Amino acid sequence: MRPVAQTAAEHKVVSRAFSPKSHVTAMLYCQVAKTESLNFICDVAQVNETL
Repeated sequence: MRPVAQTAAEHKVVSRAFSPKSHVTAMLYCQVAKTESLNFICDVAQVNETL
């Protein structure tokens, strides 16, 4: 399995605030938690953010 960053570079993915790895992680979380909104994912990430 290829690293996410390598795959993103091959497909010329342009990401603003998220690294390709964090984007994939967020999308996997969305599927596992069966969330229906990006807002919910952002709220969970903010709560679990380390200082």
